[in-house]
Amino acid sequence: RRQGATLAQALPGLHSLWSWSGGAFGVADSTLYAVSPTAATPIAALNSNDRCSYDVLNGNVVVGNRTTLILVSGSTARPIGVPDGVLPLVSASSMGGMRGGRYSLAASYVRGKEEGALSGLASLELQEGQGIRIDGLNPPAGVDL
Repeated sequence: RRQGATLAQALPGLHSLWSWSGGAFGVADSTLYAVSPTAATPIAALNSNDRCSYDVLNGNVVVGNRTTLILVSGSTARPIGVPDGVLPLVSASSMGGMRGGRYSLAASYVRGKEEGALSGLASLELQEGQGIRIDGLNPPAGVDL
């Protein structure tokens, strides 16, 4: 070790180190850490352990790699954008009172005023008086249907 150097963190596999006036970040084991001389605090789970790039946008840090794009504000991270909707599972229900015919549904997720892309269409034929049962709509954390 060079004279005058001090080991700040010994987190195994730490890479993509980056610092700015608001702190420092690094990645290990698909996790983004806030790194200081005394601690490495997990900030967000990443979709992969790929190397990350960073930039500052309006006082927040944008972190991205081949599979993840997040915005870090203080010690809170959130995905940028809204995930695409997931194809709903639809089936006919005996309750509903709908007119007979072919119906198609799609789902999208929203966060505030942002909306993700629509899922593909799920279609089904209903008899007179039936309804539509929708299953499999489990929105990711931080978004609504």
